[in-house]
Amino acid sequence: MASRQPPRISGARTNVAPPNAPVIGRARDVAAVAALFGSGERLVTVVGPPGTGKTTLARRYLLDLDTARDASFCDLTEARDASEIRGVVSRDLGFTVGVDDAEPDAQIDAAIAARGELLVVLDNFEHVVAHGPATVGRWLAAAPRARFLVTSRERLRLPSEVVLPLEPLSLPAADERDPDVILASDAVKLLLDRARRVRGGFTPRDADVRVLADIVRELDGLPLAIELAAARLGVLGPKELLARLSRKLDLLSTGTRDAVARHATLRAAIEWSWTMLDARERSTLAQCAVFRGGFSLEAAEAVVDSCVDLEGADIDLSGTELLDVLQSLHDKSLVRAYEPTGTSGERRMGLFASIAEHAMAKLEASPLLGGARARHAAYFAAAGRRWAADVDGVEGTDRLRVLAIEQDNLGVVVERGLADDDPTSASATAADRTARRAQGLDAIVALDPLRTAQGPYDAHLSRLDRMLARVDDEHPVGSAFDRATLALAYDARARARFSRARPEEARADAERAVALADASDDDRVRGRVLSSFATMARQRGEMDVAMRGYARALEASRRAGDVAGEGSTLGNLAILHKECGRLVEARRGYEEALTLLRAVEDRRAEGRFRCDLGALHQEERRFEDARACFLAALEIHREVGNRRFEAIAASDLGALAFETHALGEADTALGDAVAILREVGDRRYEALFTGVRGAVQAWLGKLDEARASLSHAEGFLDRIGDALFAGAVRVHRGHLDLVLAKLADAAGDPGAAARHRDAARERLERAIASSADGAPSLASLSDDVRLAVRVLRAAIDEVAEATRTDALVIGPDARWFRAPGSTDRVELGNRGVARRLLAALADHRVAHAGAPLDLDALRERGWPDERVLSHAAANRIHVALSALRSLGLKSLLLRRTDGYLLDPAVPLLRSP
Repeated sequence: MASRQPPRISGARTNVAPPNAPVIGRARDVAAVAALFGSGERLVTVVGPPGTGKTTLARRYLLDLDTARDASFCDLTEARDASEIRGVVSRDLGFTVGVDDAEPDAQIDAAIAARGELLVVLDNFEHVVAHGPATVGRWLAAAPRARFLVTSRERLRLPSEVVLPLEPLSLPAADERDPDVILASDAVKLLLDRARRVRGGFTPRDADVRVLADIVRELDGLPLAIELAAARLGVLGPKELLARLSRKLDLLSTGTRDAVARHATLRAAIEWSWTMLDARERSTLAQCAVFRGGFSLEAAEAVVDSCVDLEGADIDLSGTELLDVLQSLHDKSLVRAYEPTGTSGERRMGLFASIAEHAMAKLEASPLLGGARARHAAYFAAAGRRWAADVDGVEGTDRLRVLAIEQDNLGVVVERGLADDDPTSASATAADRTARRAQGLDAIVALDPLRTAQGPYDAHLSRLDRMLARVDDEHPVGSAFDRATLALAYDARARARFSRARPEEARADAERAVALADASDDDRVRGRVLSSFATMARQRGEMDVAMRGYARALEASRRAGDVAGEGSTLGNLAILHKECGRLVEARRGYEEALTLLRAVEDRRAEGRFRCDLGALHQEERRFEDARACFLAALEIHREVGNRRFEAIAASDLGALAFETHALGEADTALGDAVAILREVGDRRYEALFTGVRGAVQAWLGKLDEARASLSHAEGFLDRIGDALFAGAVRVHRGHLDLVLAKLADAAGDPGAAARHRDAARERLERAIASSADGAPSLASLSDDVRLAVRVLRAAIDEVAEATRTDALVIGPDARWFRAPGSTDRVELGNRGVARRLLAALADHRVAHAGAPLDLDALRERGWPDERVLSHAAANRIHVALSALRSLGLKSLLLRRTDGYLLDPAVPLLRSP
């Protein structure tokens, strides 16, 4: 009987050489492998899609091991069966089994066992997983102290196996703009490191850094794709590279000379996995490429026909369900499963972009493309209608979230509907094109609640323009389309155009929408469209038209039993009463509307009308009630993801802070609101609140910013003919007049002061006066104008009560100041430290009224180019501020335990 002694062993501790380039972004994964082995696990399988860096991770882990450990790396790329696996392992472990030896399996078992605490890395196991039990499974039993690290695109399914999914490298957030944050992401670090190896000294500009972020996001953070893309940066700039990534598999085709063939190109890496799929898996994976942004199991079951192969031949199902095939593709790391952001426990599937491109190429070469795209469009057009219809109801927040998740799939349906020809069907007819148009129309209407809430308006409006132009050209009377859907599309464009400051076009669309809704038999749609039409009329100041529209909308909503629509219309009608100063009717309307909306749990509409109720409280000077309403509305809008109304609630809080003299809070809230409105694309409200902020900036002493804000807002609103919003901004400009009056008083120019005060009063009078032809005043038509009037009137009264010497006036860069009660300027031009400290205290007073400026901040402003010890700095600051006190600021410079400040009770004016 042959000996069972272990074969001869070379004694080498490891066969892995250090990498030619640093491994980036895998420290946490290496630690995870170490933790698993440290906890006693003996078989860890690292799985991931092509190009994630599984081999790199395994090599890095081996190199990080204690040098005394016994470990070996075995590349199984060329192995095809159990005997070849054994051959690679015996070779790389440094022993031989004689050809005449009996029981070679037992010989290898004994050899591995003899090595004690041996670590064996089995790289690229995916194509031989069927042989896992006969090899790894056997060795685990025979060598109880040995451990195995396997890399594979598919788990081995052995009882003792622990699977570690390897994710792509970390990516910068889609909305990240900070270059330092972008450069800190692992994916960008890898791209830059590899780019500098082919283009020495490559240093991206800030604008290029954002492009690099787009590149790694386009590549899904896959290390192989990033390394291949970096090679192209030797001849391409970042923007050129990004522009060419639409066909990434063609572009990413050059690897290093020593790369394994299947790693030399991204296409080869993916093709390696493709060849190991069966016919049904290939067909399913190819058809999954029609999805964008992932898909649910329900969508896959509606779209994927897994009963045929890529040649169109039937497949013997043998009782296998689509879920089983998707599970198998997931196990092979070709379909990813993930939890969408903002959800809990919900799973979704998708393909990495490079795999999707490869799969789409296979689908385009097959007869299945047209059917898959048609089923995709039919499913999402129908589902989109359901989701959008439920947005205003109990499931509204969830439906808006679903629309956000599925917006890419719905966008594909829109673009398919916009195409004049169907490239997948040579026999497509005019009827087919009309059907695609109708599906695209359904999809764009379904997306409208999402775009209205979150923007961006520009892209949405462009799609609406293109779709409705095709519908009008091909079917002038719209007879081939559902009139209710067409009415909703025109209503969506009317609102988008109105918010984008195109009022006349918006009016034409709104009238067309009403006509189509009246011609339909859908009272629910009729009520929604009429309410929208009336709201735009109200915002133009056409109150009688608005009143009639709301009355008709209420009738239609009640006939349809549309409680949410009825509640929204009642709320809009309450706004009309408030705008016209009928506060009792407004209060009653809000209460009735909110009762209905709470009954159907329409949180989106409830948030809107809580804001408007807050404005009513504010007009009645019930400021705490107003603040409570605005905060509640802000919370609701954030909860439901309504960015546009989140901004409006924030601006209402800012306007309230302005009226109650909290200027710093007002400036911050209005600044945040304007930024969101600009992002969403609501230019009307952006302009209005920019004007309100301009008034706040004037009182904060930011005169140049105030002039710019007010001029921009007033000019824009005048250009679009928005008389009510423009009128409100013109009143707000009166605050700049008053600040200039106070500065003129302080400078000893009573004539200029009187002119500025008169200008402010004239603005007030124009807003509250009826026109010569008897038309109502702007203040009687708009609560925004009335707010501006209230705040300006109060400011005029305060200025009238003040004297010209009640304020501390500080000149540009604090080169001089005038103390309260004095008419003389104190020059500080030659007192550099004192001047810088006074400027610092004034800046801090504007930004943080009532809060002291600490010693460190004063030291940095007073001595910017010196390093001063804390004790010495405190003495210097004390001396400099004592000099300012002696020059006339004795009672104004206050000391606190944590710093110094200018007396917040004394008005501060910054001279331009």
